[in-house]
Amino acid sequence: KIHMNAKKIMGAVLVALLALTALAGVGAAADGIPTIFVYQTAPGYTGTWINEEDGVTKITFDSEMVIGKNIKEGIYVNATDGKIYISYPTGIVNAANGLIGGTVAAEGEVNFTGATGTNNVAAVGLIFTSPSGVVSTTFSDKDFMQTTDVGPFNLSADVESGLWKVQTYFGKTDLVDNGLPTEFWAGKDVYTFTIAPTDVTITADKDSVVQGNPIKITVTGIPGETYAVKVSGGKLDVYPGQPGVGDSGELDSFEVTTGDNGKITFSVKSDKKGDFTIAVWEIPELGAAAPAEAEAEVEVTVEKGELTAESVEDSYIIGTKMKLTGTNSIGGELDYYIAGTNYDLVKLVESEGKKDGTAWSVTLAFPADADLPDAGTYTIYVTTETNPQYDDNDELKEAITEVPYTTVSVALKQPFLSVTEAPEIVVQGAEAEIKGTAEATKTLAVYLFGTNYFNAATNDDNSKFGAAYKANGVEFIEVKKNAFTITLNESLTESLAAGQYFMVIQHPMYDKLFNIYATADNISVAATEGNALAAGTALFDVKDRQKANAAQALCDELDAQKIDDMYVKLSFIVAAGTSTINPIPAEVAQGTKLTVSGSTNLGEGELVTVEMLSTAFAAVPKETVGSASFISLITKTDKDGNWEVTFDTSNLNVDEYTVTAAVEGFDSSSTVKVNVIEGAPDTPDTPDTPDVPDTPDTPDEPTEPETPGFGALAALAGLGAVAVLLLRRE
Repeated sequence: KIHMNAKKIMGAVLVALLALTALAGVGAAADGIPTIFVYQTAPGYTGTWINEEDGVTKITFDSEMVIGKNIKEGIYVNATDGKIYISYPTGIVNAANGLIGGTVAAEGEVNFTGATGTNNVAAVGLIFTSPSGVVSTTFSDKDFMQTTDVGPFNLSADVESGLWKVQTYFGKTDLVDNGLPTEFWAGKDVYTFTIAPTDVTITADKDSVVQGNPIKITVTGIPGETYAVKVSGGKLDVYPGQPGVGDSGELDSFEVTTGDNGKITFSVKSDKKGDFTIAVWEIPELGAAAPAEAEAEVEVTVEKGELTAESVEDSYIIGTKMKLTGTNSIGGELDYYIAGTNYDLVKLVESEGKKDGTAWSVTLAFPADADLPDAGTYTIYVTTETNPQYDDNDELKEAITEVPYTTVSVALKQPFLSVTEAPEIVVQGAEAEIKGTAEATKTLAVYLFGTNYFNAATNDDNSKFGAAYKANGVEFIEVKKNAFTITLNESLTESLAAGQYFMVIQHPMYDKLFNIYATADNISVAATEGNALAAGTALFDVKDRQKANAAQALCDELDAQKIDDMYVKLSFIVAAGTSTINPIPAEVAQGTKLTVSGSTNLGEGELVTVEMLSTAFAAVPKETVGSASFISLITKTDKDGNWEVTFDTSNLNVDEYTVTAAVEGFDSSSTVKVNVIEGAPDTPDTPDTPDVPDTPDTPDEPTEPETPGFGALAALAGLGAVAVLLLRRE
């Protein structure tokens, strides 16, 4: 094994020595790896080589040469771990006075100082590509086919202006024996320079624009030269902070300086419609006469644009977000201000702005430090540019109205809080809901007062309410889309003793803070400091007064003008669940219908089981097997808690029955009794009676005088037993 390894090592050394010997003229890349250019003759190199980086790309030497237009450059290895670097021909071009990458004036002096090929490959000349795409080794009447340095010379007058390209030129005989294709005569590294035009020109990126939109002006001339720009037809607004532009603001004359490429591009606009002529003038040397005419000029038309705005809603709650939509063909950014009676202009804060062509929409809000206005109608000014902040309101309004603007009126109103649905009676152990409207808030607070009872809840985790009251709010209070639901769940109503209770529902209003709040048994108040609450002061202890009085005291505190919170109040009775059966007949004939109805204080949707059971329910003779001794029906209560069922007594035995109504989930039930009796027997037809001969008239009997007294009385059997039983949930 040792002997074989030695033989392999010696063989690899011999191959490497032979390759180095054969490669006279082949350059050495980094780490001593030979460089072979595409189409370069490389004696001694044959076979297939694989790209070291991707392990896939292959090249094959054809007559000791790599041929192809799309060869991937890089390091390649062969089966014996030999390495070469494959590259396209390249070279470096040198020029004096910063020509490479710079600009030279028309008929100006240029000086190419030589070029070198890399990796021991000589560059024999230079090859040029004109701005129009013509490729040649001749430039400005100078032949660069066999030289890279002809010395300094001035450009001929007919040399095309614009961006030129220059590359090293290798020539087919110097690089390879078999001839290099034309596309590889130039080195792959491309160098550029610009020849400035002889004439000064001025152009605009568009012939016409809508007022307020930018116009891009380009002046082309001698590199680094300063020119005067003059405007006729009115003043143009020159954007600030533009390199090479002397001044900014509304101007009819200013100076610009071209860059190294002989060009400068700058932006102007006009908020007024009209036709404008923009001319570029040469600036005379000191003491020289002013030019008689401009070097060049361009005309642009500014057309009238349109700005519209409308409110998405007719009114908004004070302090909430407002939404506007509109169109803007003028362009530029928009600003939004609001003002009203004795309410100076306030710049609104923009969010959720969208643009789609000329259409726009935006959501606006009052800044955090602004004083909120009173309810009323206000005007929103939509302007086409950012205006400076003026100390004087009149100056600001004048500045806004000097630029294109539009207005939209909005009504601002107070938040609304109301209860739309609430039970008069809350049943112990049954869930109850209070529903209503709560505008411009996501949080509410609830206070509940009863005999020797107080509780509170809020869904505002950042409030100063006690921790237990915040926990209650998570379960009991929900506010969504200006509507609220307060849920008194089964465990809470189960714990409430029967009696009257008072509820106060609190809205935090404009500052989004509860200025009155409950901590333990105390009702406290705190003034706002910025967007937070200061330390609270206890107003009263709920335990120290009757609960009805405590509820009224809370309302009195909320009524104070220094407190912006609002509230609604309501009361309800907590009672045990009840169920009743309405009066029914004492007797019902077998085979007829019996309707039984009743009511409960448990509300809608409760399941009621109504049973009609014989009081003598027991074994019966076989001959009566077709009859029944009981019927059971199930129904639901309606929205008023009422229910009704109808029994068919056809198959019932003649007997006394107990009618029971029970609500699912409650222990007790209400009952009444009814007798099912036999139906009235059919009466047989009576045979016709033969005709009786006429009887002679009988003399009238004398009429007896009327006797004072009562007529016959019909007996009414009306049993109306209404049982009201206390029910509790299991």
